[in-house]
Amino acid sequence: MKHANFFCVALSLVMACQAGEPNDEGETETGTATGTETGTETETGTETETGDGDGDGDGDSTGDGDGDGDGDSGDGDGHCCGEAADQYSIYQIQDGTAPSFGWVWVSNVWVTAKRSNGLWVQEMGGGQYSGIWVYTGENLPDLEVIEVGDVVDVLGVRGQFNEVNEINALNGGVTVVGELESPLPPDLISVGNIDATWESVFVRVEGELEVVGLPGDGEFIIDDGTANGYVDDYVFNVMDADEAFPDLGLEATFTAIQGPLNLSASTYKIIPRSAADLEGYQPFL
Repeated sequence: MKHANFFCVALSLVMACQAGEPNDEGETETGTATGTETGTETETGTETETGDGDGDGDGDSTGDGDGDGDGDSGDGDGHCCGEAADQYSIYQIQDGTAPSFGWVWVSNVWVTAKRSNGLWVQEMGGGQYSGIWVYTGENLPDLEVIEVGDVVDVLGVRGQFNEVNEINALNGGVTVVGELESPLPPDLISVGNIDATWESVFVRVEGELEVVGLPGDGEFIIDDGTANGYVDDYVFNVMDADEAFPDLGLEATFTAIQGPLNLSASTYKIIPRSAADLEGYQPFL
């Protein structure tokens, strides 16, 4: 199914080979002129801008957003940069049904978390393969007003960066089309069941979650009785939240922790979004 008349957030008006925020491994994602991903430490997705400010050859700095010369931000045949995008569900993208690279359009998914250079979105039905990371860079005009619980359409390039499956929306867009009436629950799993099928999915672990490791960099390791698992600081640094979690250290416990599941340094890690995502804290006495 081809998507038509998608409202593209005007990223092509503001992106000109700009570097993004360092990711969780200290690398940066950058926009280049190729529209593809290099597979190294730079992420691509923007068009080359020439001396006229927008690269359309007309000498101005406004640009038409889609490269078709008509002055608009969408060409009506698929997306804002002159190519058609096939519609897929996140399930199809994550389970390998969709092509491993190319333009995709994902519709009616909800925002589970966000940070300064992107957001996590998920299918309403949840479950394995239901979530994905959307990279926007830091210049998406509407990123600040997009909230957790918003329902969005996403247009971008399907690919992978630092082992993480993603949609690169640098030259596409994220459009808010609604909001949830009430929050949707995370998927309840055990630490021992964490694997690639849950990548970027909003998950929750429960039980007597004992802190058994402090590897540094704002992370800690928990044991729920089935396996050890990492809790990451990619959105919210629990180790710095002294008021909410005083004396957090080895043998402290929680009763529940939830958040999207991120892949960093070849390890899956739960990303709490705020102190509210960590319940039942008890310091070791």
